[in-house]
Amino acid sequence: MAKSGQGGKKLGKGQIKDAAERKRDERAVRNAYRKKKKEESYLADDENFASFSNQLQILGLKIKDIPGDGNCLFRALGDQLEGHGRNHLKHRAEAVEYIQDNRDFFEPFMEDNIPFEKHISNLSNSGTYAGNDSIVAFAKRHNVNVVIHQLNSPVWKISGSDDPNARELHISYHNGDHYSSVRKASDNDNNPTNFRTFQISQESEPSKGKRKKERWKDKDTGAIASNYPQCNGVEDDTLSDLDLYVMQESGCKDLKQVKEVLEDMSYDAEAAISYLLQIEALSERLGKNIFYI
Repeated sequence: MAKSGQGGKKLGKGQIKDAAERKRDERAVRNAYRKKKKEESYLADDENFASFSNQLQILGLKIKDIPGDGNCLFRALGDQLEGHGRNHLKHRAEAVEYIQDNRDFFEPFMEDNIPFEKHISNLSNSGTYAGNDSIVAFAKRHNVNVVIHQLNSPVWKISGSDDPNARELHISYHNGDHYSSVRKASDNDNNPTNFRTFQISQESEPSKGKRKKERWKDKDTGAIASNYPQCNGVEDDTLSDLDLYVMQESGCKDLKQVKEVLEDMSYDAEAAISYLLQIEALSERLGKNIFYI
């Protein structure tokens, strides 16, 4: 049966076809517009941006918008390393080359049963989304450590150097599909970044166990993790931005202690900081750490 147009008049087959084509064209235009907006500014339409921004703000950090064009990881890393993301194609090519040259290391971690050669072929193309293997390759090639911030999830650190004074690059991971650059809140320049997170004690006093390392990915939260040895594990000793803030403000390097105090204080950061400062003062006066008495 022919459809009716405005005024109840029936539309002919040609008119119905024309109307369908117009709707299709309109959808294409809207999709192209949304794609263009995302490529220009990913954060503009990110409903989680405000929460993520507030999370980093307490650390004196901010998110720098990176285009969502499939090259975001290399643009974000380039912004950290060089002060801009214009050399993303160069960084991509170098990461691919490093992965190829170290195939024996990377191949066991290939995901989704994609052959190594196919993965390399895809990754070589501009606009192909890159992941953990590219971050590891970039970090190792440049002898830097890459710190990955996530919303309401642990901070991840991919180590590209054993040097305790190695440079740190900070990026943020959004919604399971995008990377941005993280800079100090006062940084309004386009220079390479140069700041470090608070140094964390890897061992607590009561138990000095090694961190476990395993592959982990939370599909519900989009949190990133990795089975690569350079990445921190996901046990109780993982670090959140809230932990990091309390450690920075209190001067306490014991992550286990910070987590316990935060839990006792119902995750009130200021109360936890005040308590830790008092514990430190009393410990200095008594000459021993009274937290573990």
